Formats: sequence, C-alpha cells, structure tokens
Amino acid sequence: MSASRSKKRREKREADKNGRSSGPDPRQAVFVRLRRRVRLVLLATSLVGLLLLRLFHDPVSSWMLQYGFAARLALVLALLAPALLTWAIGLGELKDVRKASSAEDR
Repeated sequence: MSASRSKKRREKREADKNGRSSGPDPRQAVFVRLRRRVRLVLLATSLVGLLLLRLFHDPVSSWMLQYGFAARLALVLALLAPALLTWAIGLGELKDVRKASSAEDR
C-alpha cells in the first residue's frame, strides 16, 4: 500500500515539474494574489469589527435589539463589503489576463 502511495507522489511531483517547465500561467498568479488579498482583507475587517463591537457594545446591542435581523444583516454586510469589493476587483484582473492572453495567441 505504501509503495503505491509513494509511486503516486513521485508521479505527481514529476507531472508538476513538467507542468512548470512550460512557463507560469499568468491566471494562476492572479488567483494566488486574489486569495491572499481576500484573506488579508477579511482578517483586517474582522479585527476592526471585533474592536468596534468591543468599544461600542452597548449602542450596537441596543440597535440590534431594536431592529432585529436587519441590523445583524447590515453588520455582516458592512464587515464583508471590503472583502467582496476586493474579490470583484480580482475577478476583473482575471478577465483582463484572459483577454491579454487571447490577444497574444492571435
């Protein structure tokens, strides 16, 4: 069983090496940057949100009690908005890379 696992790993490594030798895919680089940006933005907005909730606990809790589910939804959307904007910008970059690579192929 372990021999087949090591064989599969070796084959996978060789396939990765062969795939890399053809040149880096520009779309993969954009995907990596997009993932990193979204993670950082989500982390930053979460930390800022927690800090604001810690500092303004009483007003926010009374607001949530008064407005219910709509207030909770607004809070979540306010915290996710920067990450969604970052994601949308990244999708635009992917579209630009696709157009540029198709223009080069012509």
